[in-house]
Amino acid sequence: MLERACVLEALSLHLQFVTASQFQRFLFRGLILSSALTRRFLRFYKGIIVELQDIDKAVYKEKQRKVAIVLCIIFAVLGMSLSTLSRHWFGTPQGDNMWVNLAGVFAGLLITIFLFSRVSGREYYDELRYGWNLKKQALKIQNHRHRWEELLEEGNATAAIVLAFYYKATLQLQFLDGNEFGHSDTLERENKFLQRCHELNLEPNADQYSIDMLLTMK
Repeated sequence: MLERACVLEALSLHLQFVTASQFQRFLFRGLILSSALTRRFLRFYKGIIVELQDIDKAVYKEKQRKVAIVLCIIFAVLGMSLSTLSRHWFGTPQGDNMWVNLAGVFAGLLITIFLFSRVSGREYYDELRYGWNLKKQALKIQNHRHRWEELLEEGNATAAIVLAFYYKATLQLQFLDGNEFGHSDTLERENKFLQRCHELNLEPNADQYSIDMLLTMK
């Protein structure tokens, strides 16, 4: 017991002399680690949805709210706890402990992401995965929407399908998020789009949408 106490005391004295630059290097390495953990976290969103599904708005919002609250609580507890421990082990009584506190908060974030990645594949999160993947697809189309609209004017059938899916996906996301103003605006633009497809004799069938259709726009 005496030997263990001596070792811990020596370690404590050594850690008190850790410099801010060493903490900066630690945080830099943490950023690299966070990249790997983020990729693990994004496994939650695997299996890109390519077809529209009907989901209950109330269930979606309730699960979204619960998950957000739980994650915030876990992050807050871990962040404050690890920040306190970091100041205890690495901090100096009269020095600037900003990097020490930041290291603790950052470690709390990484652990929160890791813990969520361990449970996020469960069936409970299906609606949230669907909403995220739908938003991801809509944003990919949005980034090149002007080009898809140009192709539509050229009579491109693929553009009609992609834009049809984009409008349906955007409308559903706005409905789920309770964005009534955006929903009305998108609905008006969709009606103009459908009218234009009719004039061009194109079939705007969103059910035919495939992620492969976006590869031509890279």
